Amino acid sequence: MSRKISDKLIEMGVEVLPFKIETEKCDGDKSIIDTWITYRDEFLKYSNDGKSIEWIKTGKLTPLDKYYKDLFDMDLSVSYFNNIKLKITCSLAFREFIFSFGDHARWGLSSRDSKSYITRLACSDEMSEIQNNPAAYKEFIEWKNKYDAGDAQFDEMREHLPLAHQTQFVIQLPVKQFIKYLAIYYSTFRDSMNDSWRKIYVACYNNTDLRPWLTKIPHYTNIEESRLLRFKGRLARFEDSDTINSSIDRIYQNKVFKYLGKIGSGLYSQLIRHESILPIGWVDHMLNMNKMEVPNCKVPFDTYVHTSDTRLGDIVKTRTSWFASSNADGDHNSWIHIINQLIVCKDGRPLLKDNKHIFKWFDEDGEFYPEATSKYDVDLSTRFYKGYNRFWVDPVALEYPEIIFDRLLKLGYSKVMDLYLQHFTEGYFKDNPNNSYRIQWDKWAKECKYEGLDPAESNTDYSVYTVYWEMYRDEGMDLKYIINLMKDSIK
Repeated sequence: MSRKISDKLIEMGVEVLPFKIETEKCDGDKSIIDTWITYRDEFLKYSNDGKSIEWIKTGKLTPLDKYYKDLFDMDLSVSYFNNIKLKITCSLAFREFIFSFGDHARWGLSSRDSKSYITRLACSDEMSEIQNNPAAYKEFIEWKNKYDAGDAQFDEMREHLPLAHQTQFVIQLPVKQFIKYLAIYYSTFRDSMNDSWRKIYVACYNNTDLRPWLTKIPHYTNIEESRLLRFKGRLARFEDSDTINSSIDRIYQNKVFKYLGKIGSGLYSQLIRHESILPIGWVDHMLNMNKMEVPNCKVPFDTYVHTSDTRLGDIVKTRTSWFASSNADGDHNSWIHIINQLIVCKDGRPLLKDNKHIFKWFDEDGEFYPEATSKYDVDLSTRFYKGYNRFWVDPVALEYPEIIFDRLLKLGYSKVMDLYLQHFTEGYFKDNPNNSYRIQWDKWAKECKYEGLDPAESNTDYSVYTVYWEMYRDEGMDLKYIINLMKDSIK
């Protein structure tokens, strides 16, 4: 008998932890009955003792539990009025499955809020038997060690999180809607991931608020949400499906789905948190989990979204803000992958005058509103202190363009960073050595250097890149050429 994959993970030092669904708040059955009889008060009311429903015309009494069962069995829209707030401890894969549905409140742990939650070695047991999980955790451990040694950026390590890695999130929605999601999971994965479904079902059964609803699962296995979430194997539902070609927008039930290319789940998990976005691609990605050589967040997959061009443009304007536009061109897990689809290039290079539409601080006429940049200064408070060196501080708030060169050296060229530098050369952002934040940062950087701290625990000295900034600003040298010079100087 072959060994369980979870046993191999435990030998590697990975904790295999239970899938859990906990109720934080639930309206209960009474909320459904209240809503039902409020608009039938000519015929129905609660009895004087509150234990029955009284039929006003006849005086007949029906015990509350019997009346609720009759109402529950009818499965009407009024059933949606039993709302529940759940805290779910699960794999990244299950979280993204639930988050792919856009009609409920959801919020999850962020690596910025809980670094320790990301860096721990934990596997959620509903995904513990996925093939090649050990390969995913082996790779993650290697990158975690690189990060701990100061040889890798946090985002690089996070990209290598296994899809089975355990996280936690909170959602609030009608119980009936959540049961529909479970039905979709059952109908989609019961054959390919039977062990996963069994553990999820048991966890739901152990939740007394969900247990009575589980009998509804067979009724919801072929609902509209299920048909909409999948596109592979259903290309006949789209126009121009004679040729199976993913790299074009498609239409399904009068909805246009824009093709965003092959993106990694690190980017997908951020994309689906935005409102007014309906994504397609994750269900098919999960169906391939057992075939992946290394099932982690770096694996790219075809992704479509249904949203308006205006809404996508609004999201991009948020994601071109400094805190969000990390990594280099070509990274499937970076917002730059989506942003680049909207950037205009002439002779291979983006010019700011052609690309003001991707930045929040330019209006439709290209007029500059610097007040819009201050909206993100609040992020500075979490990234500005002695010994900070996890993410880059904001070059706009510090009026310090050399920060951009540090990012370019460590991550590589990106059109967005090129455009950021043009903000400085064209005077929209200032290069100001007298900026108080900048003076304080340089002071900390020098103190940290003298104290001999590990680079991962000390402020970076960005002033060492001044010569490259001057080459770019004064001599107009090609930015990609400058990056190569920087790399050569490091060697």
